[in-house]
Amino acid sequence: EYLAEERDRFEFTVDPESLAFLLDEGRLAVYRVPPIETADQPRILARHREGEISLGDYLEMLRDTSMKDRPRAVDSTAVAQYIEQETMQRVILPIVAERKGWHQDEDVAAYLDEKRNQAMVEMLRRTIAEDPHLTEDVRHVYYENHQPDFLEPERVFFEGGLVESTREAEQVLERLRQGERLPGIMKAYPAFSEQWRTYDVFHFTTSRSDVSHGARWAKAVELVRKLQPGEIGGPLELPFEDDAMGYLIVQALAVLPARVLDYDDPLVQDTVRRQTRDEHRKEITGSFYSYLEDLRQQYATSVVVYDNVLTMVGQYR
Repeated sequence: EYLAEERDRFEFTVDPESLAFLLDEGRLAVYRVPPIETADQPRILARHREGEISLGDYLEMLRDTSMKDRPRAVDSTAVAQYIEQETMQRVILPIVAERKGWHQDEDVAAYLDEKRNQAMVEMLRRTIAEDPHLTEDVRHVYYENHQPDFLEPERVFFEGGLVESTREAEQVLERLRQGERLPGIMKAYPAFSEQWRTYDVFHFTTSRSDVSHGARWAKAVELVRKLQPGEIGGPLELPFEDDAMGYLIVQALAVLPARVLDYDDPLVQDTVRRQTRDEHRKEITGSFYSYLEDLRQQYATSVVVYDNVLTMVGQYR
């Protein structure tokens, strides 16, 4: 209730045209991250009284969120809720807290000081110990020598509509042939079940066998393999729980060829940094402790150790 009040007070809104664009791009999402082109990332997705949220901001939110907690990229309700929740937590609530002076509360201030100190130590370690060893050349050489690790396999994308009868399936097919889009068509049909959605988008890698996709969906994968982007297939009769039968209509969307991720890709940068840091762990640790020893010697005359206090502490261990 409080969040809803703040949302309304900050006049938070999601741009419907940008949301529709995002959902359309979401049909080709991998790991629930839509492939938004760089040129489209400045586009405004949401607005509030203090500023705006762009598509690029949305991608950053997704990267900071575990895949299981990311919204389905074609679910308008889930995406809109995610945008609102993340904007409230990342942007609006910090503004509210600062204006109410909550950051000056003794406990909050102590917590923030602790987190700031931890961040400063981590930044110091990275600047003093890591960066001299993990140079741009070192990281780029690692990337060049480990190209297979950054290979994205060929992926085939398709969308599917699931209905309860052959009559409904034929109705869906007819509307598709007349040029309507499957997401809009399926809004007119009730949910197939609590477990299975009426509409969804799928992708598979061509390097996997049909069987590895599961017995129920192997038939769909087999059919989609024969389709060109834009072509329609089905209905496929699929068995479900409690002897229920469903009828699946599919439309092939795209085939994304196998490719090596660019060096500048955030996933590549994170992986390269982590792997090279592990390779140079011994040197990095040595550099950091050497730096700490230099600091100890530099401040030795101004640091006083009270042996009696250490003795007392030792008695309670």
